[in-house]
Amino acid sequence: MVRNRMFEALLAVVLLATLAAPAHTHLDPVTGACGELDTELIDASPHLIVTDVGVSECDFIAEGLSPGGLEMLLEGTAGGSSIYSEILAHEIALQCEQAGLLKTETEIIYTDPNGKKTDILVMIDGIKIGISVTRAIVWPPGTPLSPAQAQSLLEDKLSDIIASSLNVDSVDAWQKQILLVETPSATDRDLLLNTVPLIGAGLRDDTIVWVVQTDGEDDFLYFGPEPECEATSVAGGEEAETSIPAFALEPNAPNPFSRQTTIRFLLPREASAKLDVYDVAGRRVKTLFNGMQTVGSHAVVWNRRDDAGRDAPAGVYFYRLTMDGETLSRKMVLNK
Repeated sequence: MVRNRMFEALLAVVLLATLAAPAHTHLDPVTGACGELDTELIDASPHLIVTDVGVSECDFIAEGLSPGGLEMLLEGTAGGSSIYSEILAHEIALQCEQAGLLKTETEIIYTDPNGKKTDILVMIDGIKIGISVTRAIVWPPGTPLSPAQAQSLLEDKLSDIIASSLNVDSVDAWQKQILLVETPSATDRDLLLNTVPLIGAGLRDDTIVWVVQTDGEDDFLYFGPEPECEATSVAGGEEAETSIPAFALEPNAPNPFSRQTTIRFLLPREASAKLDVYDVAGRRVKTLFNGMQTVGSHAVVWNRRDDAGRDAPAGVYFYRLTMDGETLSRKMVLNK
């Protein structure tokens, strides 16, 4: 009995030390607003933030994506050719704001299936957020936006956000909207920042406008073709892929939760893996799975039941993913 208590206490310490395992972070460098959304998520005022982010094509092939990003790639979009710009929006929201993917564009439920829609539904700090994505570009590549084009783009997308917020079914209704505007040009970024305050308050109210300027290998985001990750030479003349498949564990969503929550993770290869839920004392509450898992993205739902089939009490819990001796852990909160 003493040994078991000592083990549980030690396990609790280990879980507390590892719960801060970083999210899947690969966009580099990231400058400007990142991890700064707080009261902006709950007040009804319009907000404007800007982030500059480095992009590599290797980050956007299947092996380089977060579990949520890979799910979006596999699900596709409801139409158009903006899947990679939507994936970028998810990845930066995950990296900067610990956003958990709730539903992709094709999964969100609307009152009118033919009406206006948003692109992704995420959870940030326990709040449902609808993210709409647009690309601020003009053809041919390198052509700068005009002030009139910038204003028209913003007004049109903000109007669409209002329409989609009215159209979404109550089961998926978000509490806050983000319009994420992507541009490859620092000049166009500055123009957009200067144009947003000129938009009427009726269109901007209750929406966060997030301007993201991309740099690096970003042509595929705006003009195609699909990203590629070429092999590079290594010592001895052999070749190795520049992207290393990820072992990643995402924030559960929703979090906090009352009845059930979804945990998404990514395995870089077929392997024996285990996903457990522990309480703050280090006692195992539930083994969600234990066995061989295939390479790629996975999602599992915890319905707050323990291994005996009883409802777990409200409180703080930790979920831990183990594969071939590697471990990732995160914290979640179960409400009454």
